[in-house]
Formats: sequence, structure tokens, C-alpha cells
Amino acid sequence: MLKCKIMTAVAMGDALCVTGYDDVGGIPQVSKAIPAVLASSRTILGVAQGDGSPGDTEEIWVAGDVAPQGTTSQHTGYRESSGAPDTALQCAPLPVGVP
Repeated sequence: MLKCKIMTAVAMGDALCVTGYDDVGGIPQVSKAIPAVLASSRTILGVAQGDGSPGDTEEIWVAGDVAPQGTTSQHTGYRESSGAPDTALQCAPLPVGVP
């Protein structure tokens, strides 16, 4: 998990991109991974653990973290039916229109 400053409204399971750095807090600033943000960021850093508003400081799931089942907006499949946990980045869908 990584503590970040939320720059746009996010919902649990949203993919997030780094959009800056909070020098005061010493943490990355993240925004929801929509096509316009991905055009400049080019990388998804993690997945929102919960809902957040601009200015909030929240922890996000990053590569290697395991998210509780059903929290990453994954599609129904073997993981959900097997009871296995979601993995944050493997199950985070890219926004529509992102190659």
C-alpha cells in the first residue's frame, strides 16, 4: 500500500495515475486514470482502496498488494467464484478508449 494525495474524485477500484508530487506531505499526487490523464502520465500506479475527494490523503493498492475480493471492479470469473483474493493491478480495468 502507498499513501497518496487524491487530486480528482475517485471510487473504490478506480485505476490511478501519478499526476504530481506533494512536496509538503512527501507523497505522490494521483488522479483517476481517464484517457486525458493517461496521455500525460502514461502509467497506472495503483488502485483506489475506497472513495476519495480532491485533497484527501488515502492509501492505494499498488503492484504486489492483494485487495479484498470484489473491491477492484474485476469481471466475474474464476477468482470470484473460487474465493481467491483480487490482485490490485491485474484486475484493474483500463478506462474505455485507452489502448
